[in-house]
Amino acid sequence: MRSLVMVCALMMIAAGALGQVGGPGGFARAGAGKQVDLSVAGYEAAVKMGRARLKKSVERLAQMAPGEMPDERFRQMVAVGMEAWDVAELCQQALDSEVMAKELEEARQMANAVPGIKLKTWQDEFQKCVPELRKVAIENLKQAVAEADEVDGLDEVTFQLGYFQSVTGDPAAGAATMKGLLDNHPQSTYVPEAWLMIGEYLFDQQQLAEALAAYGQVDKHATARVRPYAKYKSAWCLYNMQEFEKAYEALLITLDMCGPGSPWNHLYREVMRDVAMFYAGLEEAVPENAVGEFQKLDKDNAQAMAQHLAAVYSDQGKYDDSLNVLEALATGYPESEKVLDYRRLQVETVARMGDAEALIGAAEMLAEAYGERKKSFPPHAKKAAPAIAEMFEGFIANYRTQANKGVPGAGETAERLGEILKGMLGK
Repeated sequence: MRSLVMVCALMMIAAGALGQVGGPGGFARAGAGKQVDLSVAGYEAAVKMGRARLKKSVERLAQMAPGEMPDERFRQMVAVGMEAWDVAELCQQALDSEVMAKELEEARQMANAVPGIKLKTWQDEFQKCVPELRKVAIENLKQAVAEADEVDGLDEVTFQLGYFQSVTGDPAAGAATMKGLLDNHPQSTYVPEAWLMIGEYLFDQQQLAEALAAYGQVDKHATARVRPYAKYKSAWCLYNMQEFEKAYEALLITLDMCGPGSPWNHLYREVMRDVAMFYAGLEEAVPENAVGEFQKLDKDNAQAMAQHLAAVYSDQGKYDDSLNVLEALATGYPESEKVLDYRRLQVETVARMGDAEALIGAAEMLAEAYGERKKSFPPHAKKAAPAIAEMFEGFIANYRTQANKGVPGAGETAERLGEILKGMLGK
């Protein structure tokens, strides 16, 4: 699952037209410029220019008294807020870039104190700039919303304010702002996004039923750009509420919404990773049928999904279910290069059950499969050998340790595993 900050960024990307020039209020969204790749000096120059522009905007705003030219004052407050946010984002980008660390390291290696001092000064300036200007942005947008009365674009600015509050560590204020948007602008194009962010806040607060209701409001907007993500989080609400059948159904609907070719293709990949965990919660699920079920969902990713399911079952202590899934994989994909991986994972699963005799039996079956694969597909056997050897050596070391502690039969188990390994790999 993604964090609130991540989903806010995803929303902005997926929405496409959200808050761009020519939108409801004609405002340029903060951070709308392209990602830049500059030297540290280049970042410093860009920040300096941004600050100069911001200063002029602040000076123009200072000439506008409250109550006079309300529309113009509103737009100027918004301009100050957006410009402040953009400069803060540029500073953050500089801090996050590899360029800063690289140039500081180069100065250190050259033992050149002057460039190093200058770079450190710029770094300190950027670090100070981020919270300072984000605060300016939020304060100006908050004031603009508070003073405005039926100004064109007020809903967009309200949404932008809630977004800023949420990503700067005050999600409660962000959710409250979004609630204000819903109350005051029920016909806004930002209603689905506002409900989504309220849902995210409630989800993080573990208010799952309330979060599910908020995500459900998004789902009512059939053309909402963030609808697939809301359905995905609805699935997670249901899963955490242990309503596993409904959760799995919601997850499958999400897959249909964000398949290949969709703007949410990145979410599709994440949902595919979650399918196994949700499937494992189904009371009537048949583990050995999982491979076939996953093939219906995504033929290309069915093996990976089923292997993940086997791991989930094993982590839950459902070892027989895990072994059944791995067996279905090994027999269902007999020519796959991963067959020996599935057999090795079966041995690891049996080992977790703590039955030495069963472990020996599973190890012998792996040795037999390895021998067959070595004859039919030598490259597959060669590729699988290192992981197999590492596993056996770990088991052998563990049983030898147990033998040294006087555990009955441990020495014999270690010896037998060693013989199987030697017969298989010559070690």
